[in-house]
Amino acid sequence: MEVKDTSKDILGKDVVIDRSLKNHEDILGKDGIIARSLKNYEERPEQIEMAKAVQEAISSSTHLIVEAGTGIGKSIAYLVPFIYWATEEKKRVVISTYTKTLQQQLVEKDLPFLKKALEIDLQFSLCLGGENYLCLRRAPEASQYGLFDSGDQTKEYEEIRNWQRKTKTGLRQELDFEPSTGVWSKICRVGDLCMGNSCPYRDNCFYNQARRTQYKSHLLVCNHHLYFANLASGNKALPAFDAVVFDEAHSIEDVATNYLGKEVSNLRIKYLCDSLLNPKTGKGILTRVKAKRIDTSEDILGKVRVASSEFFLNLTSLFGKEAITKRIRKPDFIYNSLSEPLLALSSYLKGLEDGLSREEERMEVSAFSGMVEELNDDLEAIIKQTLKNYVYWIEIIKRPNFTKYPYFAPFG
Repeated sequence: MEVKDTSKDILGKDVVIDRSLKNHEDILGKDGIIARSLKNYEERPEQIEMAKAVQEAISSSTHLIVEAGTGIGKSIAYLVPFIYWATEEKKRVVISTYTKTLQQQLVEKDLPFLKKALEIDLQFSLCLGGENYLCLRRAPEASQYGLFDSGDQTKEYEEIRNWQRKTKTGLRQELDFEPSTGVWSKICRVGDLCMGNSCPYRDNCFYNQARRTQYKSHLLVCNHHLYFANLASGNKALPAFDAVVFDEAHSIEDVATNYLGKEVSNLRIKYLCDSLLNPKTGKGILTRVKAKRIDTSEDILGKVRVASSEFFLNLTSLFGKEAITKRIRKPDFIYNSLSEPLLALSSYLKGLEDGLSREEERMEVSAFSGMVEELNDDLEAIIKQTLKNYVYWIEIIKRPNFTKYPYFAPFG
């Protein structure tokens, strides 16, 4: 379909815009649409060649790998054909990058410029993981149940609550300081703890507002982490899409390994136990739901903590304390002292869930029961090496307490 109309160039002269996109010189050439929107524009033959290759890949529904040198304008080269395709064919395209710098360039510079220059009703969104958003349900509960370890954390929390009254997006990046993990993790959105349509705050939810915008968008800009988190979650983190562009693709392998594989770390176990009942504050989910026999839960959690210490101490004995990454080639390389107390904890949480009357409390306890089961499944998969076409290894990071990570991830 060919549609023509008139517009003004940067000198105010009438020009004809051909929306049929007969060839990319009409847009990227020295007399093209973009040249009429930019002073001192220089045609780049490599850019036009790349745009044509992208257009051909779109038309033939094939994969394309492009290695582009610095300065040819590769972002514009792939954006132009995808913008026309997405808007004309009502498709949705994901642009996945590695760095925040490139995301900002795309969302704040390239896409607004092309939308104006091409005069296309293009809708685009920057997509961020749910943990970047303040949760309207969890934020007030954190103070109500005394979940913070220190006065500094309480002060930081109060600053965030003051900011909450002004923010329109609820994005952590809008804060004028970097919140500590100990505070933000207790008040941000967590997928496993989200009540969805049952949440009383669902209409004003910052994350839901962002998702509604994403569903109206032709182009979604995200980072590789969110793309593979979406893949690992069964496509729950992003709206359905029809094509993907990996920019800065040299980083994909490491990110994919992180999200498609699994790890069992001492920090992961500590987070679960402390969230349920923090030994420093005596507060946690179990006190929040007024769990019966709190002494029983303390005993069960104590056994998990002791078993965790023993397990990772044994790892240190096997692999040393120095920072290493080493392949694990044989199953049953270490005695599994963790599964029994983990399963006991999961069973306790399931029994507790059955006795709760509030849906919100049942959902939260159920979510943590599932996290404990998943942790145990990952642990057994690593030790038994039950999954075919996976590689297994251990990574020790030399930090306080010698953080240790047995991993497994797919290959091939």
